[in-house]
This record gives sequence, C-alpha cells and structure tokens, in this order.
Amino acid sequence: MISNHLNLVEQLRPKSNELTAQVEQYLAAGGKIEEAAPYNYKPKRSATATRCRQHRSHLFGAGLKRLPRQQMH
Repeated sequence: MISNHLNLVEQLRPKSNELTAQVEQYLAAGGKIEEAAPYNYKPKRSATATRCRQHRSHLFGAGLKRLPRQQMH
C-alpha cells in the first residue's frame, strides 16, 4: 500500500514543482498569501451514518428502561 502512495507522489511531482514555481513567481511579483482564520465548520451527518445509528439502536434495545440498581447493605 505504501508503494502505491509513493508511486502517486512520484507521478504528481511535476505538477507540484510547477505549482511551486508559480507561487514563487506570484510572491516575487509582490503577491501575498494570507491564512484565513478557521471557522467552526461541522459537516452534517450523512444519511448512511444516521441509518446505521438507528439500526444499531433497534438491535441493542435503545429506549428500554434500565432496571434500578440494587443497593448493597
């Protein structure tokens, strides 16, 4: 699996070098690159995740009341 990733990295290296050269050219011409402040993005649950959660709760009896815990004297 690592060799597959390494092959992909090697395949994309020319594009990476081209992008690096373009960024350097932009910065040399007085361009600026700023990092935006993060915003609290939370992706929505996928429909599949919701269905799985509902299915599991049905299988394991979610919603059933627990019996009271017996106290030891």
